[in-house]
Amino acid sequence: MTPLAWTLLAVAAVLAVVDWVALARVDVGTALRLRSGAAGGGRVAGASEGAGGGASLAAYADTGHTDAGPGETGYAEAGYAPPPGYEEAVYVGPDDLARASRTDRRTRPAVTLALIAFAAVVQPASRAEQAAFLAALVLSLARDLISPDGNRWFPAAVTVSLGAHIAYIVGFQQVGWSWLWAAAGIVVVLVAALAYAVRLVLGARAAEPALTVPVVLYVGVLSVMVVAASATGQPTAVAGAFLYYCADAVAGWNRFREPTPYARATIAVAYHLARVLLVVSLL
Repeated sequence: MTPLAWTLLAVAAVLAVVDWVALARVDVGTALRLRSGAAGGGRVAGASEGAGGGASLAAYADTGHTDAGPGETGYAEAGYAPPPGYEEAVYVGPDDLARASRTDRRTRPAVTLALIAFAAVVQPASRAEQAAFLAALVLSLARDLISPDGNRWFPAAVTVSLGAHIAYIVGFQQVGWSWLWAAAGIVVVLVAALAYAVRLVLGARAAEPALTVPVVLYVGVLSVMVVAASATGQPTAVAGAFLYYCADAVAGWNRFREPTPYARATIAVAYHLARVLLVVSLL
């Protein structure tokens, strides 16, 4: 690779780490606050019982507030003796959540722009694959820029994400097809479908029936993308596709089934690393 390509890849990696750190801090702080609230008798205001019977991390993250008590300000400030083994921690509040959200909205598109530039300047093994991947990254950029607030933009986000996955599938087709590797990908996808996809679709039908068909379509296209990446036999492409699947799996589970601890950080690290590996597979 040229020095410019290395620089662009390094910039993307640094920005991805910045995004992940901001989201991880919120996730860890939220989990600690919930834990201390439970230990001290405090209850998270607005937190609902999730599908698994636990307090909803997502509900808490949306409010950033707790009832008064040791879980609100910390044991020392509230005048309570902490339980054995407890260490006081700095918890997240509404300002922390807003700051992390702003950081994510800025760094995520910046990572995508750096990867677009990288994909454009490298000397790929296949020009056709490079063109398809550039189209996929441009669609990913559009997805990154779509407002995450509420459900208004969810159909648009699903649409552009589908387009990105289809572009990746087209790109993978330009570098050959190994039925042995494809068979391995199919097996993994079938296992994932039994363990995750079916339950996700059922959760979507129960929680938001209007989104059932888009979810089925999205899972199907994502699964084909994983198989197509596997068929190339390229380790970076295979790893990138599976990480993409994992990122979307956590996001879907968090939305339609039950809140997932550390979901923000998990999705961010899998999403960024997946795209880095996919563009590196161009070489």
